[in-house]
Amino acid sequence: MLTSTEPVRASDKRIINGLTDINQLAPFRYPWAWEYFLNANKNHWTPLDIAMAQDVHDYQHKLT
Repeated sequence: MLTSTEPVRASDKRIINGLTDINQLAPFRYPWAWEYFLNANKNHWTPLDIAMAQDVHDYQHKLT
């Protein structure tokens, strides 16, 4: 089994019978990078975070 400090060899990245799970998202190798990513996402909002339906209605019907 490979440890997190060893470099991954190309032969280990095989999909079938490979030694590593190249699609594994967690646990993260660099937890500090994930924390930076989460903090960066807190610096802005997306339409998925805030319901915009009322704003669309107001834009279409209440603005002159």
